[in-house]
Formats: sequence, structure tokens, C-alpha cells
Amino acid sequence: MNTLIVGIGECGRNIVLQLYDQLNSLRYRYLMKNFDFFVTDSEDTLRLIGDIERKGIPKVVINPEKVNEKIKPLNVFMLSPTSSYAGLGGAWMLSSKMAQEFLQKENEFNNKYIESINFCTKFVECFNIFNSAGGGTGSGAGPIFLEYLKMKSTEENSRKLYTTSIVLPFNNESGGWREVNASVNIARYSKLSDGILVADNQRLKNSMKLDIKGTQEAVNKLLSNVWMWMNACSNMHLNVSPKRWEGADFKRSFKLGAYSTPIVPCYREEPKDKLKRINMKWIVLRTIKENCAAECLPQTSKRILVIISIPENMSYTSLDSDLADYISEELFRGKRSAIDVIFIRGKVISISVTVLLVAPIIPRLAELENNFKVYLEDSKLFERDMIGQFLKNS
Repeated sequence: MNTLIVGIGECGRNIVLQLYDQLNSLRYRYLMKNFDFFVTDSEDTLRLIGDIERKGIPKVVINPEKVNEKIKPLNVFMLSPTSSYAGLGGAWMLSSKMAQEFLQKENEFNNKYIESINFCTKFVECFNIFNSAGGGTGSGAGPIFLEYLKMKSTEENSRKLYTTSIVLPFNNESGGWREVNASVNIARYSKLSDGILVADNQRLKNSMKLDIKGTQEAVNKLLSNVWMWMNACSNMHLNVSPKRWEGADFKRSFKLGAYSTPIVPCYREEPKDKLKRINMKWIVLRTIKENCAAECLPQTSKRILVIISIPENMSYTSLDSDLADYISEELFRGKRSAIDVIFIRGKVISISVTVLLVAPIIPRLAELENNFKVYLEDSKLFERDMIGQFLKNS
């Protein structure tokens, strides 16, 4: 499943760097060829280059002229030649305008990146945008880029998968305007994507008892692992059963109506020796109950997709139907439910379980909607937090 990944803003770029770094390791490098990476921000690229160096990624990857078949390019660019080191501070309307100008006005500054994006749309099956829903650059520019990708690949978009992976802000982070930004970001994506993968900083901070930096790193790793194993479902070099999943298969599972579906990803790793003491069914159920990226009610999910990766030399026999029946009984009390289970055998040293909960009830989304209504009804609050924010950054 050839996948085009775009990371926008500080949050988006950090997730892409985590995914790139992970795939660049000897352990997973065979999956790297299925991805194309683009990273952009309203900040100067010097800060991003510093992030790349701290990850231990060679700087040559950001120079398209020097990469070769052994080095996957990491396309890094600014949204505007006048971008600053300071960023936008939450003013998503500004980044939305910057993205429109970047994609519409071809010039020496942006032409080579637009050409690369356009080329990828001809053969890519899946498109995903990473961004912080409550920030400025990513929440503003993300929907513009996804809309552009859909337009460029419109000839066969009935079979192509269009998604976004967003990270919700911490509670009361920098004022209520971040939650309003998140509501607007979700609303804009809802008309463009097949599914919105939702991770919540606050949920992971509370459940894992981490500080802010530790939480952000945990979110980056969770989403990176989820996307790595989603992509691996179609890899011809892996033993995938009962069948390989392409972009069109994920699209059928995610798309439930006219608007995009919220999806809660879950991820857990266990040492392979764990199966000597407990069974796989227990691990999957614990993944759903303990390792969700956002607080939700799993039993309200419209569909559930389970992806299990195990070492290729591991002696384990189980039917996907047995596991699906177990989940159905535990979560839905045996009621009829749509559950798909995919087993992947490959060169891994541990057991990895990825679960995608499609359209469950997510209380945080209801909170964001209610907060948005409060802002619309309180003109003084709206003027202080929202309008003041944009005036400060205009």
C-alpha cells in the first residue's frame, strides 16, 4: 500500500520524523519503500534540521539531488519563503492562506515540491496528514493539503484512502482557543477524509502518568507504529493472513457515511515469551481496554480491525475467526459485530497488536463541541481568546 505522508506543523513533523527514523532501522527498513514523506511548517527549516540531527537521521535525506535508491528522501519545505522561526502561535487562518498560496502559485521556491507531490499522486493508494488539531500551522494547512491531494488523484479516488491523524490538545492548554481550533480542524477534515485517527494528549498523559514531553513522545511512537503496521498489511514480502489489505479495504472499513469517521487507534507490544503465560486473546483485549490513543467506549464501535504481528519463526496457531468471536463476546456480549483480524508474520522480535476502533463514542469530542458552542455564545470570551489570537499574529 503505497502511502504518502505529510507532516504539518511541529506536532506533524515530529510524528513523521519518528516514523521515518523507525522505518530507517534495519529491523523495519523493508517497509520504507512503501512510503513517501513530506514535512512542512511555517517556521524556518533550521529548527527542523536540528530535530533531524537529534534523531540521528543523516541530513542528506533532505537533499533530493543527493539521495539514491538506498536513501529514502525526506522532502522538507517551508510554507512560505517569509516563514519565521517563531511559528504562528495558533493562528490557523494564516497557515490556511499560506498553504493555498503555496499550492496555487508555482515558483522557484515551491515548484520542485509540488512536482514531487503531483508525481506521487499518480501511484499512491493512501494519503495521510499528521497534525496537531489544536495548533495553528497544522490545523490550518492540513485540510488544504488533503483537499489538493484529492483533487490531483480524483481519477481513481473511489478506491484510494484519504485519512488524517490528529492529536488533541491537553486540557486547558494555552487557553480555550486550542480546543476551538481542534473543533474547527475536525469539522474541516470531516468533509475531506474517509477517516480521522484521533489521539488525545490528555488521555495518554493521565493513563501513562507522563509529563508533557513524555506524553508527546508516546503519542508520536503510537501513531508511528499504527501506520507502520497498517501499511505492512499489504506487503508482499510478509506472510499476511487471511488476506492482504490494500487502501480500498481500509476505505471500506472506515467510510460509514457522507462524513469522515472518527477512529481510535490502539497499540501494544509484548515479548514473544508472554504467550507462554497468557494467550493472544487476552493481549488483544488488554490492548483495547488499556492502550487506546483516546478515551472512548470500545463497545460502541461500528467496526473493529485487529492487526497482529508475530515473529515468522514463532509456533503459534490460531484462527482469526476464533479471536473475532472472543472480542465479540467480551465487548458486544455476542451480538453480531463487524470484526476483522489480520495476522502478519515477519522479521520481528516481539508481538505487536494494533487495533482500530471505528466510530466509537469519544467523550472528548463531545466536550470540544460543547466548548465551541460556549465560545460562539459568549462574545467577550470569543473576542478575548480567538480574535485576539489572530490580531496578535497578523
